[in-house]
Amino acid sequence: MPVSVEAGLVYGHVRYQATFARTPAGLSWVARHGQSDSSFAETNAGLTAQGYRLSFHHRFDTEGMVRNQAIWVR
Repeated sequence: MPVSVEAGLVYGHVRYQATFARTPAGLSWVARHGQSDSSFAETNAGLTAQGYRLSFHHRFDTEGMVRNQAIWVR
């Protein structure tokens, strides 16, 4: 499962880098990247309602556009 996701601009393109670890037995996870603030808020509310908790969140700005990466676990 991804435990962190970083993003940045490389030669004018958004690039992502993820760090992975073994997923413990019985653990479910969901990852999203490149979401706007409003999409992130909607996804977070929906997954929280399903019993997931936010375990990682990274927010960054690329040329005036704010994007979010996040990982939820249950």
